[in-house]
Amino acid sequence: MTLAVACAAVSGWASPPEWDLRTLPREHPWLWLTPEREARLTTSEDANLRQMRDALRHAAEWALAEPLPKHELVGPRLLAQSRACLARVATLALAYRVFDDERYAARAERELDAAAAFPDWNPDHFLDTAELCAAFAVGYDWLYERLMPARREAWRAALVEKGLRPGLDPHFRARFAGRDNNWNPVCNAGLVLAALAIAGEEPQWAERLLPLMAESLPKALASYAPDGAWYEGPGYWKYGTTYLALLLDGLQTALGGDGGLGAAAGLAQTGDFFRAAIGPTWRFFNYADSGEWPGTSPTLYWLAQRYDQPGLADFERRLQRRMFAQLAERSRVGTPASKDAEALLGNVELADLIYSNRFYAWELVWYQPPATPSALPVSVGRRFDGVTDVAFLRGGGDDPAAFFVAAKGAGLPNSHAHLDAGGFVLGAGRTMGRGSGAGKLRFAGLLGHGGRRLALALFSTGVAQPQRCDHRRAQSTRWLPGADHGVLCRCAAGACAV
Repeated sequence: MTLAVACAAVSGWASPPEWDLRTLPREHPWLWLTPEREARLTTSEDANLRQMRDALRHAAEWALAEPLPKHELVGPRLLAQSRACLARVATLALAYRVFDDERYAARAERELDAAAAFPDWNPDHFLDTAELCAAFAVGYDWLYERLMPARREAWRAALVEKGLRPGLDPHFRARFAGRDNNWNPVCNAGLVLAALAIAGEEPQWAERLLPLMAESLPKALASYAPDGAWYEGPGYWKYGTTYLALLLDGLQTALGGDGGLGAAAGLAQTGDFFRAAIGPTWRFFNYADSGEWPGTSPTLYWLAQRYDQPGLADFERRLQRRMFAQLAERSRVGTPASKDAEALLGNVELADLIYSNRFYAWELVWYQPPATPSALPVSVGRRFDGVTDVAFLRGGGDDPAAFFVAAKGAGLPNSHAHLDAGGFVLGAGRTMGRGSGAGKLRFAGLLGHGGRRLALALFSTGVAQPQRCDHRRAQSTRWLPGADHGVLCRCAAGACAV
C-alpha cells in the first residue's frame, strides 16, 4: 500500500511524496505520542514539565465536571461543541496515560460516545466536522488498548459516516480544499489524522484522503511564502499552523515522514513571525481578526524541534511562565481560577492555558527542555513579505516599557481582512494604537495632538458588504481626508472571503 502522490506544482517538491501504510507501528498510539515522548512525560524531573503535568491534572479534574457535548448549533456552527469535545478528549486521554487514572479515560470515552450519537457533524460548516474528526483521532489512538471492540467499531462507523465520507464529497470539499487560509490545514488535518487513526482496521480511508490532502494543502502552504508571515494575522496563525503541525507530526510518527510538506517555503521562518507579533507588553499586533492576548502555542515547541530553532522553545517557555505566574497571583489575591467569564475578564489566556485549550496536551507532548539560555537581543527589526506585508521594530530584553512599532500593508480581499491598509501599533510601556481585532472595538483613547487626528481613521463603503466592510470600524492607520480605502471584498450569493 505505497501511495505515490502527485502534488500541485506550487509545492516545489523535486519528487512526489510516498507514504506506505504498511509502515504503521504495530501498536497504538502512533499519532504524536511516541514511546520516547511518553517516557519523558512520566519520568522527567524537569521543573517546567512538572509544573505542566500539575496543570494537566488540574485541567482533567475540571473536565470531569463539565457537561457532555451536545448537538447544539450557534447560528450556522457546531464549532463550540466540536472544540470543547476535542479539548476534553485530548486533556483527559493524555492525563489517563500520564497518571493512570481510569476516571479520565472513562470520561473521554463518554465524550466520544456522545459525539458519535450526533445526527451529523454539521459538514456545511466543515471546520465543525474537522475538529470532531481530530477529537476522534486522539481518542481512538490514545485510548485504543482499553477500548472494547464494540466501542471501537461504533466510533469508526460514526467517524466514517459523519466525518470521512463528507470529507470526500466534492460538495463539502469545496468549502476548504481550494482555499489558501486556515480552513485548508484545519480540515485536511482533521480528516487525514482521523483516517490514520483507524488505518489499522480500515486503511482505505487514508488511501483516499492522503492524495487529496497532498493536492490541496500546498495551496495553503504557499501563504507562508516567502518568509513565514500569515496574512490572516497572528490569531489565525495559531489556529491554522497548530493544525498544520498536528498533521505534519502525525504523518511523521505514523508513517515515518511528512512527504516533504514541511520543506515548504516560509515554514522554517514562521515561528519568528508569531514571536515578532507579540510586543513588550505581551499583546499581539492584532490585525485581521486577531485578539490581543497570545496565550501559549505548543506549535512553537514543534517548530523548534523540526527546524532546529531552540529560541522558539525558549519563547514558548516564557509565555507559559508568564501565565503560570498570573495564575498564582490570581490565587494569592483570593480570586479563584475558574472558567467563569467574569473571573477571567481581561485574562482570557488563563482559561486558554488551563481549562478550555484544546491543544494543551501538545504543550507536553512537544515540550522541549531548556538548552543554552537565550536572552532577547537588544533590539529587533523584522519585515515579512507575503500576501500581506508586515514589519516589526522593538526594543530588546523583557522590559515592558521598551518601544514597539508594527505596521502592515493592505489585506483586502483576503479572509479576515479589514479596511486597514497601513495599519499600525506604536507603544512604549502602553499601546497607543491598535487594531480592532475580532471583537468589540475597545480603545483606551485616541492619539491626538493640537486637535489633529493622527492615527484613527474611520471608513464606510455605503454598499452591501460583509460586516467588517460595510460599517464604520475603528482602525489605527494612515488616513487621507475624504478618501476611503478601496473595498474588494469577494461576495457572491452570501458567501464572502472576509
